[in-house]
Amino acid sequence: MCVLAGNLRAANVYVDDILSGLRKNAKAKRIDVLIASSVGELIALCKKHGVKCAVIVCYSKAIALETVEKLQREKIHPILTYISTLDTAYPYSCVVQDYAYPFYRLLCAAIGSGSERIAFVGNNEDSFSDTVRKNILLKTAKERGKHCKVFQNRGELSDCISDFLTEAEDFDTIVCANDIVAVLLASRLENGEKYEVIGFGGMLIGKNMFPSFSSVCSDFYAVGVNVVETFLLLEKKEQIQSVKMTVESELLLSDRLAKADGTIMSEDRARPARARANDFYKSDEVEEINRLENMLLSADNLDVIILKSILRNEKYANIEEENYLAINTIKYRLNNMIKNAGVKNRKELLDLIRKYNLKL
Repeated sequence: MCVLAGNLRAANVYVDDILSGLRKNAKAKRIDVLIASSVGELIALCKKHGVKCAVIVCYSKAIALETVEKLQREKIHPILTYISTLDTAYPYSCVVQDYAYPFYRLLCAAIGSGSERIAFVGNNEDSFSDTVRKNILLKTAKERGKHCKVFQNRGELSDCISDFLTEAEDFDTIVCANDIVAVLLASRLENGEKYEVIGFGGMLIGKNMFPSFSSVCSDFYAVGVNVVETFLLLEKKEQIQSVKMTVESELLLSDRLAKADGTIMSEDRARPARARANDFYKSDEVEEINRLENMLLSADNLDVIILKSILRNEKYANIEEENYLAINTIKYRLNNMIKNAGVKNRKELLDLIRKYNLKL
């Protein structure tokens, strides 16, 4: 299987997770995965190995369209991820996330709970998913007679957030381009409980912040797994011209929305994919958020109990007695959390948790 992996300048494009799922399933099916760095190299690899289909991971819509047309001229069938609609007569296949309808449901729930003035913060014009969600938001707000304003991210995320904060009092609902933006913004908001914040990506940190925020949880690993299934189907069945496969997204509700409308989505959900950030979102704070998210993903219920106790300044002896744990076990688990959070010691871990106002 020949793959061209690109970068969309957006923190919520989980290229690594798609490739992880792809490689895992390909290995199970005994398929070699070859990664190309350009369209020319992709075409050369396909011809060398006699492959009829090529995979394009996370390219912008314009680049995807150009790549599809180049591949089809060489009689190579393209399989896209992330992008489902292209303005071309050439056939192509795709494996995508169904995030548009869950996002619409989330907006309706927010508006139904009293939202009147909505901001979309961190919009990246190069991102296909940002464009889709922006258009859904603008259309929904117009239909419901709600005020809406878009704050663009033109490369400096901190500037975009600062621009919004100068007008924050004019809004009651904040829709963020992704969970990275939501975490950074929520940590800087004054009187954050006044706002309904909505992210995108399904990071656990959003559920554990105070106040918590809602998010669409996308399983990009599952996209990668299903790319392999699509590839096998197309390689084996020549009469099939194209395939569209959609992987379901889920909703993570803030405490406020969950209470306002408990029917919108069950609390049962899959464990979300790990967060990735690329060059467009590189900063010390983004790295902190990703490290904290990785720690939360790795922690179990016992780890959380230990953290809560330490945050209450309880002594190891008290934690040992209350939870029937050996002190060495407590220290071992705490050291693992320190390691997973990428900090040096217990104090730095607690400072990081307090910085983002986690309510463990």
